[in-house]
Amino acid sequence: MPTLPTTISTSQALTAAIPRDPGTLSPTARLEDVEAITAREEDLVVVIDGDTVPTDARQGATALEIWLSGGDPGTTWSTFASEDPDEDGWRWAAINQKTGTVVYIR
Repeated sequence: MPTLPTTISTSQALTAAIPRDPGTLSPTARLEDVEAITAREEDLVVVIDGDTVPTDARQGATALEIWLSGGDPGTTWSTFASEDPDEDGWRWAAINQKTGTVVYIR
């Protein structure tokens, strides 16, 4: 009869999958509001694709507000401007480089 191991070890810790870019946001996607921001004298609503707002999403809204106002949001959040907002479903987005959270402005 074969002997079964009594312990199992893993050599790699599980890590969050971090998207390389925001991808396409479907016009019919279920969206949750994260926060309202003002940038370029325009009131904007930051949203997240899904039914729940991650705890770091408000930080993403702040990063977008800073970036859209001409400031440097730092290195935690990568910011993106869509080349084709109608096709992508968003105008601006940010991705948390540690957690993979993506926030959007349509």
